[in-house]
Amino acid sequence: MESLLALERFLQDYRGAFLLISHDREFLRRTTDHILEIESGSIIKFNGSLDDYFVQKDLLKTQLAARALSVEEKRREILDFVARFGAKASKAAQAQSRLKSLDRLEKIEIKTAPKTAVIRLPEPTRTGKLVATLSEINLGYGETVVLQDVTLALERGNHLAVVGVNGAGKSTLLKALAGKLKPLKGEIKYGYQVSVGYYAQHVSEELNPEKTVFQEMGAKAHPDITQQQILNLAGSLLFSGDEVKKPVSILSGGEKSRVALGQILLQKAPLLVLDEPTNHLDFQTVEVLTQALAKYTGTVVVVSHDRSFIGRIGNKILEIHDGRVDHYWGSYDEYVWSCQKGMFATRNLVCREDERPEKKADFKKVNVKEEKKIIEKALRKAERERFELEDKLGWQQTRMRFLNEKLTHNPNHLEIKNWITELGTLQKELETTERQWIIMVEKIEKLEKKK
Repeated sequence: MESLLALERFLQDYRGAFLLISHDREFLRRTTDHILEIESGSIIKFNGSLDDYFVQKDLLKTQLAARALSVEEKRREILDFVARFGAKASKAAQAQSRLKSLDRLEKIEIKTAPKTAVIRLPEPTRTGKLVATLSEINLGYGETVVLQDVTLALERGNHLAVVGVNGAGKSTLLKALAGKLKPLKGEIKYGYQVSVGYYAQHVSEELNPEKTVFQEMGAKAHPDITQQQILNLAGSLLFSGDEVKKPVSILSGGEKSRVALGQILLQKAPLLVLDEPTNHLDFQTVEVLTQALAKYTGTVVVVSHDRSFIGRIGNKILEIHDGRVDHYWGSYDEYVWSCQKGMFATRNLVCREDERPEKKADFKKVNVKEEKKIIEKALRKAERERFELEDKLGWQQTRMRFLNEKLTHNPNHLEIKNWITELGTLQKELETTERQWIIMVEKIEKLEKKK
C-alpha cells in the first residue's frame, strides 16, 4: 500500500506526460485525466477522469444506437418506396434517385462489446458462527519468525481485507489460514463443517495440462454442483461455447489463473482465502468478481493491491506491521487516508527514529512540561484542520444543492451532462471529507484526554 501511495503522489505531482496501464480503478481515478480505450481493434481517447469515461462511454453507446436506428429506418423507407414505385414510369426517375441516396447514407458500425457476465457464486456450506480461531500463533519459515502472537477469530460472513507493506507477512498469514503453513507456535482451529478455498499465484501451476477448461474447473467442485453451474461460471470467467473444450496446456497465464479461480469458487467453501485474485484478470472480470464476492454469504479473507476491489469487499480491516497483526477499526478508505495523511503517515519515520539509541535516550529525557507543550501544539493544529474540513463540507453541500436545483429546473439544458458528472464527483468528495472530519474529531478528543 505505501509503495502504491508513493507512486500515486509522484504521478500527481509529475509535470510531464505519462502513460500507464492498471486494473486498479481507484489508482486510475487519482492519477489520470484522460483515458485511452483499446477495444475491437480501435483506440479512442476520452477526456476527463475514469468516472467521466464511463459516463461518456454509456452516452456514446446510446447516441450511436439511436443514430443507427434512425439510419436503418431511413434505409427501409427508401427501399419500400423503390419497391412500390420503381416499376411506374412516372416515378421511375424518383425511385432511381432515392436508390442512389442509399450510398450517401451514414454507415454506422456498432462494435461488439467485450464479453462480460455476472458471476453467481453457489451458496457456501452452512457452518456455525465461528469459522476459524488463531490462538497466540507464531508464523514463519525455519527459525525465522515473520508474525508473532497472532490471535484472531473469524466469524461467518466476515469479509476481511488484509493490508500492510510488501513483505510484512500478508501471504504468510493467508497460507497459514489455508493450512499450507504450520504455525511455529500455537494452533489454528476451524469451525463445524468449515473447508477452505485457497487461491494464490502458484495455484494455476497445479492444473492438469491434459484436461480441458471444463474438466479442470469442475475437478474440485462440491458434489452438489451441476454441469450447468460449471458452464455458467466458466462463461462468467470468459470461457464460453467451445472455449470450455480447450486443453489447459494451450492456455495463457491469465486464462489459467481464471480456471484456477473458477475451480476454487465452485467448492462452496465457507472460508475463501484469496491472495491477489485480481492479478491477470481484465477490467470487466475484476468488476463482476468484486460484485460477486461483496454479496458472498461465506467468510472471505483477501489480499489485493487493487484498492477499489478490496475497498468494496472488505467489511473488516486487518493490518500487518512490525510482525504484529492488528484490527483497524475503520473502513478501508479511512485506512488509506490514515496512511496518506493521518496517524500512519509518519509511523515508518517514527519507527526509523526509534531504532537509533540516541533518539530513544532523548525521548526519555522529555519532561512533563515539554510533553504538554507538544500535545497542545498538536491539538491546535488538529483544531485548525477540523475548521478547514468544516469549511470544505459547507462548500461541498452548498454546491450540491445548487446543482440539484439546476437539474430540477433545467432537465433539458445543454450542460446537464457536466452537472451530473460534477454532482457525482462532489458526492464522493463529500463522503471522503465527512470521514476525514470524523477521524479528526476523534483525534482531538484523544489529545484533550492527554492534556
